[in-house]
Amino acid sequence: MLNYLSNLLIRLRKALVLLCAWVVPKFRATISLAKKVLGGSFFLAKSLSWSFFDLFVRSVAVVFGVVVGVSVLTSSLVVVNRQPPRPVVEQMVVREGGQKCEQGGGEKWPVFAIIPITGLIDEEQHERLSFLLAHIEEKGGDSSPVSGLILDMDTPGGDAYSSHMMLSELLRFRDRTGVPICTRVKSLCASGGVLISSCSDLTVCTGPSLIGSVGVKGGTHFNVSSILDQLGVKTKTFFAGKRKDGLNPFRPWGEQEGDDIQEYLGNAYDLFLSEVVRGKPRVSESKLREVGAALFLSKKAQELGLVDEICDHPDDAFDLFAHHIGLDKKVRVVELRLSTQRGLGSSLNSSLSSLSKFLQAKVVSLFRPMVRVD
Repeated sequence: MLNYLSNLLIRLRKALVLLCAWVVPKFRATISLAKKVLGGSFFLAKSLSWSFFDLFVRSVAVVFGVVVGVSVLTSSLVVVNRQPPRPVVEQMVVREGGQKCEQGGGEKWPVFAIIPITGLIDEEQHERLSFLLAHIEEKGGDSSPVSGLILDMDTPGGDAYSSHMMLSELLRFRDRTGVPICTRVKSLCASGGVLISSCSDLTVCTGPSLIGSVGVKGGTHFNVSSILDQLGVKTKTFFAGKRKDGLNPFRPWGEQEGDDIQEYLGNAYDLFLSEVVRGKPRVSESKLREVGAALFLSKKAQELGLVDEICDHPDDAFDLFAHHIGLDKKVRVVELRLSTQRGLGSSLNSSLSSLSKFLQAKVVSLFRPMVRVD
């Protein structure tokens, strides 16, 4: 706040200096011209000049007051605008009563909430899911406002940690609310997407969908030590602690170099398999290890137990899910999305800033010389 006030005072000081630089020469020029016109009558010229100066000062005071007011208001809105954006949940009705956008009676039907999980799985995706799940619980109070939760899955996977955290959030949500979960696979459900879908009571996909890639992958490391030797370049790395210099690309690697990383990936893979097998009883861990981390079309994925049902159209998943949990097909489906919203400052700050700059620039231009002295 002090920075904004300081900037405001600097702007006001510059405006005052500009006004003084313009007023003093014009006042002197007015006195000189009046003396010439009135034939040297100094007192009359001075009286007329002071009248003109009084009118001028009053006019400038009004304009300058407007400039100061707009500047203060603009600075205040800038402070408001600097506040972090507030997340807002947007709802879009996907289907009502068995037909898209059918009017009437929608509030009486059970509600399915859709949460999209699209693109790379990362920490931002995890935070978005956590916020939407909390929103559903908050709206429901003691009882959940939805009869089922649908995960709209279309992802190549992503961060292992975020995938596990999202699975944990969904399992805790299901335990607290008792709301069944369905995963609707669109075009792709790979790696971390399969892990997240293991929380589902039902997994549905279409014929061309790809499911699988159950595995863990680390980064690729390069070794350029032989090239540096040929060029005669020598390097030295300073470190403390055993294995701190592991996989240094500027020196030859030892036989056990990177074994700790491989051990970590193996443990992560075992955890991945155990979570999938726990959530999908038809999946065989030995069979999944045998087929490896390949992607499968829907038929093969169903044989392996990664998906439960295959439908012709993605919207058929609503009826399959309703039938699976014992509900009528007349289910209202609402998609939840997270957006950001700013306060009043975002909408008014830009226009008021432009107005403030315009008025400050016009302080001089509004009072162009009424007479010219050549």
